[in-house]
Amino acid sequence: MIRKTIGLMLAGDDSELQGAVIEGVLEQAKKDHVNVFVFQSLMNCPYIGSTAIVTPAVYQGENRIFELPDYDKLDGIIALGESFLNDSVMERILEKACERNIPVVQIEGNTPGCYNILFDDSMGMEMMVRHVVEVHGARTINFISGFRGNRQSEERVEAYRRVLREYDIPVEENRIGYGEFGGRTEEVLEEYFETSGDMPDAIVCANDVMALQTINYITRKGYKVPKDVIVTGFDGLPEGQSYYPALASIRRPIKESGEEAVRIFKKLWSGKEVDSTTYVEVRLIENQSCGCVPCNMMNAQRLYEQKDEEIRLRDRFNNIIIEMTHDLIGMDSMEHMLSTIRKYTEVFKLDLYLALNSDVLDIDDDLLESGYTVNQNFYHLQAASPVEGERATVSRLMEDMDVNQKGNAAAFFYPVYAQEITIGYVVGIHPTEPLRMSLFHTWLRAVANAFGTWFMKKEHEKMVKHLDEMYVQDPLTKLYNRFGLHRFGEQVLEQARKDNSRVLLVTMDMNRLKAINDTYGHASGDRAILRIAEAIRRVTSPEAVCCRVGGDEFVLVQPCENRGDGKALVKAFQEELEHYNVRSGLPYSLGASCGVVVERGEDISSLEHMMNQADQLMYVEKTKSRK
Repeated sequence: MIRKTIGLMLAGDDSELQGAVIEGVLEQAKKDHVNVFVFQSLMNCPYIGSTAIVTPAVYQGENRIFELPDYDKLDGIIALGESFLNDSVMERILEKACERNIPVVQIEGNTPGCYNILFDDSMGMEMMVRHVVEVHGARTINFISGFRGNRQSEERVEAYRRVLREYDIPVEENRIGYGEFGGRTEEVLEEYFETSGDMPDAIVCANDVMALQTINYITRKGYKVPKDVIVTGFDGLPEGQSYYPALASIRRPIKESGEEAVRIFKKLWSGKEVDSTTYVEVRLIENQSCGCVPCNMMNAQRLYEQKDEEIRLRDRFNNIIIEMTHDLIGMDSMEHMLSTIRKYTEVFKLDLYLALNSDVLDIDDDLLESGYTVNQNFYHLQAASPVEGERATVSRLMEDMDVNQKGNAAAFFYPVYAQEITIGYVVGIHPTEPLRMSLFHTWLRAVANAFGTWFMKKEHEKMVKHLDEMYVQDPLTKLYNRFGLHRFGEQVLEQARKDNSRVLLVTMDMNRLKAINDTYGHASGDRAILRIAEAIRRVTSPEAVCCRVGGDEFVLVQPCENRGDGKALVKAFQEELEHYNVRSGLPYSLGASCGVVVERGEDISSLEHMMNQADQLMYVEKTKSRK
């Protein structure tokens, strides 16, 4: 039986939220024998009111990962629409899905054209406020919300107001503050206590982060939770449950929503009808911070042990990132880059692959793609094996990666880019445990930054090379200019001195350039100069240093075998011009007077001396041509 395949599209590195959704999707997919491919960008949406600026290049670099999958290989798409950096991403995913008649399930979003899974946050907040009123008898209740104007924030504030009115408790606006989901919780508390001074019966927070910050603030003030004041949160994060006192909260069924999304597809694939909106119920967690569960130090001990383990893991990981970054500085080749990155995958004990755009390996190419190329160079980043590349497409990869048969439930795809340059992507299997997922995301960013630094270095080298070429190059003919003559001509002479070999130098002065300019215009004069330059290129060797040193003056220097080589070169040059004059159909002919000097290395005094000798011979020729 051919397995069905789901694409899970999400953005950001909120390891708690993303990890729970992924865990739910994977568990249900494994039960139903469904393949899952996760396409995830790592940039979080800026919070409302945030001053953070996401540049267009970063938007493009992150969002291109959603252009990567072969949508023809997908039987369903799950999206966390509100996590995307902008609405256009969800619109584009829907557009591609509609073209192929692929059903889309969106978690925590309400987009037309999708099967939407929603959490009843409003009901959850009502449950919490009722709990502190009915069970604990609270009458003065402060509320700390998220961002003013944010949909989730305002829904939770309104739920708080409704319950107070239901129990005939006055709604006092000075008891409502906006802690911006953790950005200014303490400012809200300071403002309240400075103006009021009284300790409320309870402080209800719109998320767990603000609740934990509130407990810390209250404790520093010398009060105890829940003895002096009840504090509650919302989200049911593991960190809040292992805290001391353990946090009373509303558990949003994040994992269950992932499971429900897969179940919706099973119904759709079997031809059953499914409602456009499905609500997954939230649950009240009674705990120590509201007084429902006795406080004891066992929770604190477990927290300390857990934090100690996390600190040790993070310290080890930070050292690895520092070592990797140090090792990647100054890499002189892409092969060294890949070998170094591979060495540092060992910390994750994972099979990881790096796919590089086919044009990325040719760093001299000025036409790097702004998206993914049809083929990528595919590298296995496993510490025990050498780095080897093969050509592959994402379509073939999605066909070959029957992840469930390998005992796993998903393959993860992450973007690798440097500003507007799409480098490729990383694909592999990694843990969904929040801390390890967070560390893995940090490692990915370090790898992407290393590539970014590499490309900036190479771009800088190309720019320096280009500027140098401009310094030594004649802009019209692209021959060397006088600076180029002295730099590279001297090198030819120096080699001749070392080998005691011969070198020839020719000076050329174009005939009648002023007459061409005056009679036919400077554009005709420029074309004549270009034709002289082309004739010089045709008759000189690859080792020749060919230069335009003035308006109508040229010099060339090159190694030679015999004294007669100079005259032979000039003869070939004059024949080139004669052939051109016969074919050109122009009312004027091109010509040039030449002076030739051939010297053996032991007799060479200087470049200037050879040029003076050649000029004297050239002026003799020019005088003859005027008679």
